[in-house]
Amino acid sequence: MKGRQEIASFHQMLLTNFLDAVVLLEKSEVIRFVAIDIAIMIAVGGTIMAGKSDIEPERNSIHTIVAVKRNVRWYFTAFQDSRARYSGRPEESQALTEELRQELLRHLGERQIKSRNTD
Repeated sequence: MKGRQEIASFHQMLLTNFLDAVVLLEKSEVIRFVAIDIAIMIAVGGTIMAGKSDIEPERNSIHTIVAVKRNVRWYFTAFQDSRARYSGRPEESQALTEELRQELLRHLGERQIKSRNTD
């Protein structure tokens, strides 16, 4: 895919047709500045599919994102997503799933606090 419009159209189709009512979690692990206006981010992600209540470990992923600063705004110029396959290391897969569950609980707690403050 090339260009902002093509990427936006493709992701809108994904959200509309396949990811409706799906919860996507992401947690930044590392942000490294390779220059004052270029950053590489490593993040992990998890998915709770529609109708489910827990993260599906086999859908956990690791993301690499390259961001470039132009004027005062940051733009993602590259995004790479791989399933987090810990072949022969089930304890690492379990640790990532638990880390994502904790992130979900933290996020839900923040939402509850915000909704209480708006009442």
